Amino acid sequence: MEPQHKSVHAYSRVVVWLAAILLGLLATALHGARLGTLTIRGEESRRARVAYEMLETGDFVVPRQQGEIYLSRPPLGSWLIALSAAATGGFDAVSVRLPSLVATVAITLGIFAYARQFVSVVGAFAGGLAFASMIQVLELGRMAESEAVFTALLAGALLAWHGSYAAGARPALVWSAGYTLAALAGLAKGPQGPVYFVAVTVAFLVVRRDWGFLFSPGHLLGGLLFVLVIGAWQVPFTSAVGWDATLAIWGQNAAVRYANPGAWAFAEHLLLFPIEVWAAMLPWSVLLVAFASPNFRRELGSARTPASFVLVAVAVTFPTCWFAIEARTRYFMPLYPCLSVLAGIVVDRVRLALPAERISHFWLHYVRVLGLFAIGMGGVVAIATWFGLGGQSVLTQPPLFAGLYLLLSVAIGVTLVRSSPWSAGARAAAAMCLVAGFIGLSTVGLRLNELVRKSVPTARQVAEVKGQIPPKVKLVSLGRVHHLFAFHYSDTIRPVGWPPAAEDADFEYFCFDQHAAYPPVLPFAWQRLADVRCDRRINSPPQMMVIVGRRLRAEERLTYHPSQAPIYEAGSAAPRRREDRL
Repeated sequence: MEPQHKSVHAYSRVVVWLAAILLGLLATALHGARLGTLTIRGEESRRARVAYEMLETGDFVVPRQQGEIYLSRPPLGSWLIALSAAATGGFDAVSVRLPSLVATVAITLGIFAYARQFVSVVGAFAGGLAFASMIQVLELGRMAESEAVFTALLAGALLAWHGSYAAGARPALVWSAGYTLAALAGLAKGPQGPVYFVAVTVAFLVVRRDWGFLFSPGHLLGGLLFVLVIGAWQVPFTSAVGWDATLAIWGQNAAVRYANPGAWAFAEHLLLFPIEVWAAMLPWSVLLVAFASPNFRRELGSARTPASFVLVAVAVTFPTCWFAIEARTRYFMPLYPCLSVLAGIVVDRVRLALPAERISHFWLHYVRVLGLFAIGMGGVVAIATWFGLGGQSVLTQPPLFAGLYLLLSVAIGVTLVRSSPWSAGARAAAAMCLVAGFIGLSTVGLRLNELVRKSVPTARQVAEVKGQIPPKVKLVSLGRVHHLFAFHYSDTIRPVGWPPAAEDADFEYFCFDQHAAYPPVLPFAWQRLADVRCDRRINSPPQMMVIVGRRLRAEERLTYHPSQAPIYEAGSAAPRRREDRL
């Protein structure tokens, strides 16, 4: 067998560039297809609303919601959304999600560049594609949440640091690159990024006993760059809002993850969280099983270097999520690129393995099982759709799409099942492209169709509300209103005190979040104009509702007609009875 270290760089620049371009195109297709189809949801509107107010006020230092300081996390994510909106000319779903798409494609190519130092083009390509087509990455890598940008920056910091360290670069360059990206990761989501970077790099150098590199002047230079990058925003922010707000924006979200819910809940989390993370990285997490084989680990060759680094990174960071009872799998997503490198190593070993070796058999079984799954999934979707057996599940699709999905799934599945000679070279990469294509088709097709079908039409409801309010009249909110409503309303909604005093109510149209079965008691008579749902799914019981109302003058109460929207008297939590309306 050819030693791996002799074949790592045995490729022309043309082949390397073609592989990188193909990988970038595949990642863009997987995450960019139908980017604006799904409605804005979850935390997307919160980040986008902060960006909107930044452009509206010109204040890019202090994040705000409805003009009030918003201390969820530092503002890098909103900066990027604001930049995207300014470049594209609006705050639609595509412009809001564009930074996440760019970040996901960038770290996919970053994985390729990093892995290329240690494995073949095939292995590096496989590592990048594995990350881009993991189930949870396909879900979050295209959304305007914090995870995509944060993952790109933190994983980029770790891979850039270790890649340049392994290449023998000067300590000043290694630490400067790593700390700069770690600082940006901190500005994206808070302390997790810098803490992970420092903990992993220091632990790795301690394990290697490389004290000279750890305590080099270059490390000090990197730390100074970190302070400068953070300080460029932190100093004006603290000057504007003070130290209490500074501590809150860096620490309040992290603190709640370590609540104490009891021994049973904690034990359940310890048991399930590793399984959930493994499932979130499917289908490529299956390949990581190969590292359980001592024979496989002995044959790593030059790939032992990145494998050792990833092992240290996971060992240092995983407990911070594992022992946090409120942690979700997406909190560990910044380490998925590192684990994707391990998947690429497995594919690279397949390239070098002889047909009789276990790793070759393992690969073939893996590919064939996925092929059978693709065929079965295509058939199940078609039958469930055409015969009305899918109900409201993801199996129910538009009939034409179900037919197309069946054809493509069967074609991909049959090709994978018949892949017996595919044990080396570009054929292994081709098999991965087919698997990624099927996962992408299922996510951007089946899953997205289901989400679109079940999404609450909040944007349309808000537009109808806005049409009922005179153009020059300003809407106010009693307390801060739900961010999805505020995002779609577009115009700034001024918050007033809750509850407002009757004599201080200088507004006519208002809105508020409803947190109970009945609306709150207000000190003035008002008319209920609309109920706007801000939930993600229309088939679930309403959880997030914004009530829009209009304050009534005394003469309007006397001329009220039962055909109009219900009115509430001052101090009443129930609408006027029908007999009282006549």
